[in-house]
Amino acid sequence: MSAPVLASTAPVLLPSVSPRLTRGLRPDGAAIGLREHIAWHGLMVPPGDRPGPSTRDLLEQVAIAGRGGAGFPIWHKISAMGRGRSIVVVNGAEGEPAIWKDRLLLANAPHLVLDGAVAAADVVRATEIHVVVAAGFPRAVEAVRRALAERAAVRYDRVPITLTLVEDRFVAGEASAVVGRLTRGTSVPQFSTARTSERGVGGRPTLLCNAETYAQLALLVHGGAAAFTEIGTAESPGTTLFTVRGAVAGQVVVEMPLGTPVGAVISAAGGAVEPIAAVLTGGYHGRWVAADRVWWQPASISGLREVGGSLGAGLMLALPARVCPLAESAIVLRYLADQNARQCGPCVNGLPAIAAAAEHLAVGWAGADDVRNLHRWAGLVEGRGVCRHPDGTVAFLRSMLETFAHDVVVHEAGHCGRPAPGILPV
Repeated sequence: MSAPVLASTAPVLLPSVSPRLTRGLRPDGAAIGLREHIAWHGLMVPPGDRPGPSTRDLLEQVAIAGRGGAGFPIWHKISAMGRGRSIVVVNGAEGEPAIWKDRLLLANAPHLVLDGAVAAADVVRATEIHVVVAAGFPRAVEAVRRALAERAAVRYDRVPITLTLVEDRFVAGEASAVVGRLTRGTSVPQFSTARTSERGVGGRPTLLCNAETYAQLALLVHGGAAAFTEIGTAESPGTTLFTVRGAVAGQVVVEMPLGTPVGAVISAAGGAVEPIAAVLTGGYHGRWVAADRVWWQPASISGLREVGGSLGAGLMLALPARVCPLAESAIVLRYLADQNARQCGPCVNGLPAIAAAAEHLAVGWAGADDVRNLHRWAGLVEGRGVCRHPDGTVAFLRSMLETFAHDVVVHEAGHCGRPAPGILPV
């Protein structure tokens, strides 16, 4: 399947060869309306009126891993829910500049996401649903607003659904930052020892997942367990959305079965347009893997983990061999350092120090201690932040040092001579 060369750096959502999330996708890019959505997927029937297994039973049968980064199964989150009046939150903040899958899903198929949130609310007996979207992507904001108005006009949902906008910042999509926005109006990670499932928004038990996870739940409820597990792998059934960028014909979001080889995912975006050195898997909290190691690996949680990669939030970024990988990585490390919430030592002191040392290495100014300090600071920062932003940044750093070890040696003695054109967006 080929993709057009796009003038814009903003990815678009492509129709899929295995359409589920993208079923009924409109050629003009407009959002699928409620009537069209029902024609493609069916009515979201209240649990008591629905024949066959309950949503709870379906979730016990089919392990839907979260599609937001950590891959934590949604059923485990539901099982850990505390008692009391609960809340369901759809996290569509997606503040990372390299990933667009949730915002494009909300912009094109908002009703599928909302159906999944309603199904989850039935399971956890939630009394309200909140949809959080980044204000910086008006297409998604407008699509969700229209979808909520359509549903309200026909009294489609029994649980009230509210739309909340957040800043288009990296840490604004962190789980506790979303809870903070809905509770206190501030989108920064919160100091808390309690899990969101026990004490989240307003101190109430909160089920918080990203937009695609709820859309996958809707597909399971609408189609049943047998249909959902027809494609994918036994461990990771179904499809997922990948943002494919870099040295490819089109910067796109594609839907592919889980377990598809990484090379085939990249081919769905028109294929590589020049030799590539490595693939950034998962996102900016993900990991670099050399192209020859990852190309035939299954794009699944376990498949990528085998080669040191990460499925994460579904980024597949092909890095051209002609560019300097250390310089490109240093740009991202500086971005991640600048995106911290300035609340804890690892973010205020550790990440800027790491970014500065990475920049010195990238331009060939590394002192005798810079590379040694990068390894040492990674250990000091990891596991000590308010949220997992420092941990994710360290994972990215370590994969840079390991995957591009030869380049590190070259840069310790000078510079490789290759440019850094900004293949990784910030």
